[in-house]
Amino acid sequence: MCDEPTKTNTEIEADKKRKRSDNTSVSDLDNTKDNTENNTSVSDIDSTKEKQKKKSKKSKEETKAETKEESKETKQEQKKMSKGDDLKKELKAINDSLSMVLKKDDPYLENLIKSTFDKMKDDFLKSVSKRIDILEAKLFDKEKEADALKEKIKQMDKQLDDAEDHNRQLKREMEKTESKFIGQLNDYEQHGRRNNIRINGLKDDKDERSEETAAKLINAINLHIEDIHLRMEDIDIAHRLGTIKDGKPRQIIARFTSRYHVETIFRNKKKSFAGTGIFISEDLTKLNMQALMCVKKKLPDEVDGAWTIRGQVRYKNKSGNIHTLKYEEYESWFDLPWPVPVPEPQPV
Repeated sequence: MCDEPTKTNTEIEADKKRKRSDNTSVSDLDNTKDNTENNTSVSDIDSTKEKQKKKSKKSKEETKAETKEESKETKQEQKKMSKGDDLKKELKAINDSLSMVLKKDDPYLENLIKSTFDKMKDDFLKSVSKRIDILEAKLFDKEKEADALKEKIKQMDKQLDDAEDHNRQLKREMEKTESKFIGQLNDYEQHGRRNNIRINGLKDDKDERSEETAAKLINAINLHIEDIHLRMEDIDIAHRLGTIKDGKPRQIIARFTSRYHVETIFRNKKKSFAGTGIFISEDLTKLNMQALMCVKKKLPDEVDGAWTIRGQVRYKNKSGNIHTLKYEEYESWFDLPWPVPVPEPQPV
């Protein structure tokens, strides 16, 4: 004997709904027949039947769709139940594992902890090693950049040193050129004074005019130097320098029209004016005068005397040798210190 298939609650409820729908349709049809029996024709009755058939067909389709939907929901519920069973099985397996872990003196826990620790250690070491590799790569790049910067700085330092050396060389050349130029100017200026002389010791009168100064100069030179026979037309100009101080006569500067008379005066001045209180010297430039004073005063233990001839400074050392001072030597004499004056002893 074959057992009939068991219907679900959903299917039973659907059958009940179909039966109620069929009964309602038949009842409605009977009522319609009673009410319209005398007023409608046979065609109206056919039309009504057709409508009832369509309505019944539509109801059946709706019922079938609802049944299909309910069947789909049932399958989903069955799947959920199946998943729940799988979850129960997994939980049971976990529970069994935990039961084994909790047993005393069971090596499973030790092995589990050891394997977990080893895995964590390996993962950690891999992570650290990877991180170290990344950092080493970055450090290598930074070192390359640093080496490139060092090389660039080295090149810039070399360029700077070369530029400084070049600047120092240019400075030396400029100083040398400037010194040479100043020396040439000094020579030109001294050459322009070749017809000039300076005289100290001639009587000075207040408000003395140039003609009076020239006359006094001519008389003094003609008096002490024989056969020179100076006249007023031999003097281009003569005048005093500065102002009278403490009754001392001012210095005279004079320009002669001829170099011959100047040479004659300097050849004879030493013997002709000795002991007269009159001193005659060349009209030196500022540089030449400074050099003469340095040679005379700064090295008294080495220099026995100093003088000038035609603007050139000459000196004699303690050995009796005469040396002509060149312009290139001026700076070394200028740099020497001036001697400290020795105080005079005080009387007891």
